[in-house]
Amino acid sequence: MWRGAGRRGWLCWGLLWLVTAGCGSGESRYLPPEEAARVALESVLSSWQSGAKLATITTGPVPVDTFDARWRDGKALESFEILGYESVEDRPTFRVRVALRGEQSVEDTFVVVGNNPLLVFRKQDFDKAGGL
Repeated sequence: MWRGAGRRGWLCWGLLWLVTAGCGSGESRYLPPEEAARVALESVLSSWQSGAKLATITTGPVPVDTFDARWRDGKALESFEILGYESVEDRPTFRVRVALRGEQSVEDTFVVVGNNPLLVFRKQDFDKAGGL
């Protein structure tokens, strides 16, 4: 998995590629259906909760990369509950209650984009990366 500035560079390049490649009618190729997005999100959160290190998840039909600064910084996820789905600007978006070790539970929003790999972002990290 990428580390430090290298990961940020790859992330920016990947987002730029998705934006330029996804312009016009082909954009939907980079927006997974709700069920695929939900499976990717569940696999990410389950992996984090189990204590795994931040890395590409390869247990499903397509790889899943995750962008959550809290996980990257070593925070432990104690529990999560997916509260709901909505499509925001055609992007699969989920509201999730998360509880990090030693902190109160909070409601977060996660965005899923891509197709192979799928990319799961905490909304704050997605916005910092420039969104799509």
